[in-house]
Amino acid sequence: MGRLCITLLLLCLLVAACGNGQSTPTTQFAIAPSPTAQDGAGTGLGHAVSDEGGGHVAEGTDVTYKNDPPASGPHYNRVPDYNVYTEVVPPEYWVHNLEHGAIVVLYRCPRGLQECTEVTAQLQQLYRAAPPSKFGNVKMVAAQYPTLRTPLAMLAWNRVDELQTVDQERMLTLYRTYVDKGPEDVP
Repeated sequence: MGRLCITLLLLCLLVAACGNGQSTPTTQFAIAPSPTAQDGAGTGLGHAVSDEGGGHVAEGTDVTYKNDPPASGPHYNRVPDYNVYTEVVPPEYWVHNLEHGAIVVLYRCPRGLQECTEVTAQLQQLYRAAPPSKFGNVKMVAAQYPTLRTPLAMLAWNRVDELQTVDQERMLTLYRTYVDKGPEDVP
């Protein structure tokens, strides 16, 4: 019985290794390690939030998140370009950026257009000051999030830092600490 199991196991491994003789293109992602204490946990850069998973759902699917704003969870397959947006970008899109190790900055403008213009100008400065990721690009998305409890929040995968103002030094520290630390190691 034992020899039969070993023989079947070896046969399965051989078939899997050889395939069917046809080459099928596949996409592979390296899995980045989760942030550890030396990566910023315990540094005062926000707080950890529960992991809500990271599966893809069909675009247009209603997603309910446990955390608001979400820092992980089901998301659409498409990602928004890294940029500072003056409009709302639904979380089902930018959660995918987080999965890729990007940083997301959310803001709300309760006092209107003038306040929003000032905040987005400061966020554009932050974006320009951010160092490139290991892939050579700035991995940051900034967008309005009208239901935010604080004026600003900076997110990494499973991490949220709530802010009252644009604090470029603190935000760049968080960016450098958590960029490229999502579960999918891609640009």
